[in-house]
Amino acid sequence: MRSKFNKFIFGLIDNKQKQRCLYVIIFFLLLSLDDYGTYTLRIPPFDQLKVTEGILKIKRVTGGKGGSGGDIVSLLINSNNSSQSIEFRCRLATRVKTECISINDSRLYDRTRLSNRSFTVKSNTSKNIRHAKVWWYEANVFGPLLDKRLLQLDVAGERIVSYEEQREKYLKQKKNHIYLPTIFLAISFIVFGILQLANSSNPSFKRDA
Repeated sequence: MRSKFNKFIFGLIDNKQKQRCLYVIIFFLLLSLDDYGTYTLRIPPFDQLKVTEGILKIKRVTGGKGGSGGDIVSLLINSNNSSQSIEFRCRLATRVKTECISINDSRLYDRTRLSNRSFTVKSNTSKNIRHAKVWWYEANVFGPLLDKRLLQLDVAGERIVSYEEQREKYLKQKKNHIYLPTIFLAISFIVFGILQLANSSNPSFKRDA
């Protein structure tokens, strides 16, 4: 697959400098998809949010697929004699920490101190398996990749995450976001354009320059 892609690139562009630059463009283009979800952030009015109810479960994530760490709030829904789990996240992009509920919230997390500097955090089964209600909407997080973005959470009738606080949190993250992949993508396009002009103005430019 990769060799076919390389042959396709080499067939279109016969200059190694431009070929390398094109690879850089593709690399930053993929990374810039992560900026897309932040740039296009739109918080719907509260009365336009979807609402889901079920049995709450919290899963801690440490990184890799789906974000750089935090938690996933999921609801177990029972309908028509079948069960399904629906996951909700609190993130703007895949690189952003996905914490919905503070690990200091003893209502849903247990903290076991190992030393003065380290401790373990785990969701407390006896505390978090209870009825919950989530207000959410579907949003872009990585190009066309969609996520169910949590905006408000009630657990056993108690407000855990409020719409106003979560909305402010998302908008603050958007304001402070640095679009480095998109910036480098723009620079890569400029460099590619310069190389293209240099090659066009110099017919004797060597193929393997």
